[in-house]
Amino acid sequence: MRAFLMSIFLAAPLLLQADLGWFTKFLLSNRGYARNIEVETYILTQSQAAYLAANPSKKPKQLTVTELAQSSCLYLVARVKNLKKAEAWGTLSITIPGVCRNMKMSIISVYTEFSNCFICMDEHANFKSVNSLPQIIFYWNELYTY
Repeated sequence: MRAFLMSIFLAAPLLLQADLGWFTKFLLSNRGYARNIEVETYILTQSQAAYLAANPSKKPKQLTVTELAQSSCLYLVARVKNLKKAEAWGTLSITIPGVCRNMKMSIISVYTEFSNCFICMDEHANFKSVNSLPQIIFYWNELYTY
C-alpha cells in the first residue's frame, strides 16, 4: 500500500502538467444542445456574401444551380441562432451531395440573433455536374456549452 501511495505522489507533478484539453472538452461537450440552435445554410455568390456580411440581419436568396454555375467564386454560408441562453460554440460538418463532402466550419459563438459564418468554396464546389441544388446536410461534429 505504501509503494502505491508513493507512486501516486511521484506521478502527481506529471499528471498536473498533462494536457487537460480532453477533460475540458468532455465537461463542456453537449451535442444534445443542437436542438436549441437554429441553422440555415446557403450557397451564395461573392456579391451575395458581401451583401450579407454588410447586412447580417437580412435573409439571403438562394440562387439556382444555373445561376451559381456562372459565378467563379462561391461561398457556403451557415446562419446560426441560439434559441436558449447557454453560451455555445462548436464545429459543423457539412456535406453537399454531388458537390463536396465533410467540410468543417468552426462556429466561434452562437448568439440569440442570427450570425453568419462563411467558407469560400472555390476548390470544393462543382455545380456543373448537378442538375438541381442538392440539400445541404450538416451535423454538429462538436458542440460545447457552459
